[in-house]
Amino acid sequence: MITVYSQPGCQPCNATKRAFDRAGIDFGEVDVTASPESLAYVKSLGYAATPVVVVERGDSVEHWSGYRPDLIRAQTRIKDSVDARPQSPNDVRRQLDRRLEVRSPKRTSPPPTPRRMSQAR
Repeated sequence: MITVYSQPGCQPCNATKRAFDRAGIDFGEVDVTASPESLAYVKSLGYAATPVVVVERGDSVEHWSGYRPDLIRAQTRIKDSVDARPQSPNDVRRQLDRRLEVRSPKRTSPPPTPRRMSQAR
């Protein structure tokens, strides 16, 4: 679950929310000016400016402050890896065959025979 702690008129907050929207990532938004509890939580994390993004995934919690397109892209990659469709054994076999062809192309002619160099007289 992703939560963006923001406040009205905050341009980095707006940029962060737009980036999540563009990436198709669901998030919740909390206005720290309307909720003293959320402001206290953000301060307890060590932040004094918005936006503060909190990502909770299972037992792990990641958080950052400010507009961070690099970290938003990382969340997009995580989302894409979770959304990826499972592959059938035949798909995996085809991909492996293609990789092996690239690494070791089939020879159509025999390898050249080494020539002996004649000794100079």
